[in-house]
Amino acid sequence: MAAGRPLRLAFAVLAALAAALSLAAVLLWLAQRRLLYFPERSDRGEAEQRARRLGLEPWTDGVELVGWRARRPPGAARGRLVVLHGNAGSALDRRYFVEAFGSAAGAALDVYLVEYPGYGPRDGAPSAGLRHEGPLPGCRAGRRRHRGGSRRYPC
Repeated sequence: MAAGRPLRLAFAVLAALAAALSLAAVLLWLAQRRLLYFPERSDRGEAEQRARRLGLEPWTDGVELVGWRARRPPGAARGRLVVLHGNAGSALDRRYFVEAFGSAAGAALDVYLVEYPGYGPRDGAPSAGLRHEGPLPGCRAGRRRHRGGSRRYPC
């Protein structure tokens, strides 16, 4: 009987360890969105003030905010660049794309910074599905805005 006692203790320890690891795996699975996406949230008014200070203006699909674009006269650019900013911060943190591509000698581009749902002032929650769908309203808005022009919208 005494020989079976260490074996039962070992099984009890292994069972407790397995339960603890299972609980940790479930908790990580439940928290995975918070571990993957780091959106910077702001209200629309605050974001628009910040955008104006950065030389940007709201880019909408006619109703909802899609992102931000550099203020420039129509037709002044040689093309358009749509920037999908990644999984942290907000599109306003990517002003350096406007600086780099908006004034490149001989190849200035209109730069559009897409704001994903759940980032900045945009409604919604971050997710991979929404991140892939996030630019679509902006692309549709861009096509409507540039319809009939000589350049195609880039997406």
